[in-house]
Amino acid sequence: MKLSYLSAGLLLGITTAVASPAEEPKTNLPRAGHYSYGKCNGTSCRSGFSNWKCDYGKCTKQSGGGDGKTCFNLDGKVHCPGKK
Repeated sequence: MKLSYLSAGLLLGITTAVASPAEEPKTNLPRAGHYSYGKCNGTSCRSGFSNWKCDYGKCTKQSGGGDGKTCFNLDGKVHCPGKK
């Protein structure tokens, strides 16, 4: 009888240790919900049905961007791939 209590307690302890969540890694990257991705379209970033002026970088081919390159909106600021 004592063995069954011991094994039940041991089993309960193991399942509790396994079920505890792991700590989230510490990174400087923003969460995915803060992003809105788009594609460079001429000199602006097209995200959804709207064209947004680049706040950081440029979408022109001469600056390293170009049509079709990925740009994104992060907290209301549009980041484009080319250099200003």
